[in-house]
Amino acid sequence: MTDVLIKSASDWRAAVKERIAERRLSHEQVEHDAKIGASYLSKLLSGKKEPTLPTLQRLLSALGLSLALITAAVPETNHGPR
Repeated sequence: MTDVLIKSASDWRAAVKERIAERRLSHEQVEHDAKIGASYLSKLLSGKKEPTLPTLQRLLSALGLSLALITAAVPETNHGPR
């Protein structure tokens, strides 16, 4: 499996689109293999919908990709009494 390094939503979308093109797969094939509803893939790839983590993992797995997620450290702020 090939890791997909995700820093933004466009990263996984680009990797999925590239893999679909490489393998010359139809959206219907990918939806079946990833066990996602009909036409849902188009909505995900166009940015009209965002996948849940389990859906994203199934989609990537169906294409022989795996998830390498990068999260940015968010500084903690103190919102308590001053």
